[in-house]
Amino acid sequence: MHKFPTKWAVHALTAAALAVMLAACGTSGGKSAQPVVDEDSTDPNVIAAVELYKKNCMVCHGPQLEGTMANTKMDTVGATLTPDQIKNKIMNGGNGMIAYKDRLSEEEIKLLTDWLATKK
Repeated sequence: MHKFPTKWAVHALTAAALAVMLAACGTSGGKSAQPVVDEDSTDPNVIAAVELYKKNCMVCHGPQLEGTMANTKMDTVGATLTPDQIKNKIMNGGNGMIAYKDRLSEEEIKLLTDWLATKK
């Protein structure tokens, strides 16, 4: 039986853990113990936006838009970015965020943009 050097094993485990963490972004990650902001809304557009957020954004941005990774806090994003800037960020990503232009429809991006623009 061939034993791998300890240093190689540490690098392999680190790479595997990083791959799992990155793969988690953009997935729902299951139900959160903490309710998602606006989850109790009766507005159909907000309901749809919250569902999209839970499935695509919550793992990195948190259930209260508080950010669970560096620089991902979004609870006041509407006060700092215009709707066009928010849409551009969703579509093209950047600074560690993946692009969603090929993952979400234009309608889905608009729902998320409009909802996030109200966060001030």
